[in-house]
Amino acid sequence: GARKGAVVALGSRKTAPKNAAPATVQRSRARKFVSWGFGVWVRRVGGVSDAVKDTQCGFKLFTRTAARICFGLQNLDRWAFDVEIVYIAEQMGVAVVEVPVHWTEVPGSKLSVARAAVNMAWDIALMRWNYVSGKWSLRGDLPPGLES
Repeated sequence: GARKGAVVALGSRKTAPKNAAPATVQRSRARKFVSWGFGVWVRRVGGVSDAVKDTQCGFKLFTRTAARICFGLQNLDRWAFDVEIVYIAEQMGVAVVEVPVHWTEVPGSKLSVARAAVNMAWDIALMRWNYVSGKWSLRGDLPPGLES
């Protein structure tokens, strides 16, 4: 069930409210392709619902309750930590909403898209395996008053 007062708002380059223009995104074809493939991987391997379209936009806002739940149960501290945060939120009944943002890719990024994609794909597969196998659990120690 939903947890009262727990909300995560994700900035999204892929959503728009009704009767509004979509978020502005200027990206290379290669980045668009990698983004699409990554989104499929996040949903199919990572276990994030189809309702979430963009886990990687840097804009995220948490209510205090949501932050305490999500970060209190987080295990990943590398590339795909935010995918795990969204997974935890959804699994723990925290409302996840997307808010459209205007985004422009800045030329000259030092990030290797291919290397980052491989690292993140590995982290997501590792994350899901650890939850499915029981190595990681969402029954961890929650702060007082947040227990199920």
